[in-house]
Order: sequence, then structure tokens, then C-alpha cells
Amino acid sequence: MVRAGASAWTWRSLKVRMGTVSYAGGWLATTPICRTYPEAVLLEASTRTLTGRRRTKDERLIDRLNAPVQGTAADGLKLALALPWERTGECLGAVPVLVCHDEIVIECDADKAEEAKEWLVQVMKDGMDAVVNVMEPHIPIEVEASVSKTWGG
Repeated sequence: MVRAGASAWTWRSLKVRMGTVSYAGGWLATTPICRTYPEAVLLEASTRTLTGRRRTKDERLIDRLNAPVQGTAADGLKLALALPWERTGECLGAVPVLVCHDEIVIECDADKAEEAKEWLVQVMKDGMDAVVNVMEPHIPIEVEASVSKTWGG
């Protein structure tokens, strides 16, 4: 089994105070356009992911802030799910068998596990990159992968 998980952004500390948002690691300071994000979200009737998928009826501010992030991550995972089928010739014998939250699990022969792991990591990076990095600034996509004999790790 090869198992890999990715997430578009990691927002470790989200504190909502009087309409402003403070992000751990100085992310807000390095991305000035995000300073207006909370105000823009409050004024809109709905939220959208980077691919344009719309979500309505988010009444709580935290949901309105979270929906574009989680939704964009889901959009990237959906694209990453299509890529293994399109690229089956690159890693023969690797078959996706399970998707859970932000992970894709594939089965392959034990002797091809490391090759399949590298292939799956690249597939997931490419899927997320196509969604997240269509404009500046480019965000590095991180994927963690492991090889195990069972789905559980």
C-alpha cells in the first residue's frame, strides 16, 4: 500500500478578532492582498473556491473564512484523483483503491512500492498545483507519503 495526503494550505492558528484575521508564521504579512480578505468575505453573499465553486448560506464568519480553503483543497484532491487514471502507463500495476479526506491509497506490488510512492506524490502535487497555483504568489505543495502492507499504515 502506498498512502499519500496533501492539503492546499495549512492555517495552524486562525484567530478572528474584530473583523481581522491573524495567521501563524506571518503569512498575512507576506501576502498583503489577504489583509482585505475577511472584509470581502463579510460583504459577499456567498464564498467561492479558487476553481469558482460556490457555497452559499454560511452564516458564521469562521465558516465563510474556511469554506474557500477547504473547498479549494477538495477541488485539488478531485483533480488529483483523475490523474492516476490518466497516467496509468507511468506506473503499471498501481491502482487507486481508497480516498479518505485528503489521502489517496493505491495498491501495487511490493517490489514497485517506492516507484509507486514517488508517482503518487507527483500526481497529488500536480493535481493541487493546477488548482492552487494558477496565479501569483505560488504556494509550495507538500505531500507526505508512506508505504505499508495494510491500508491502516
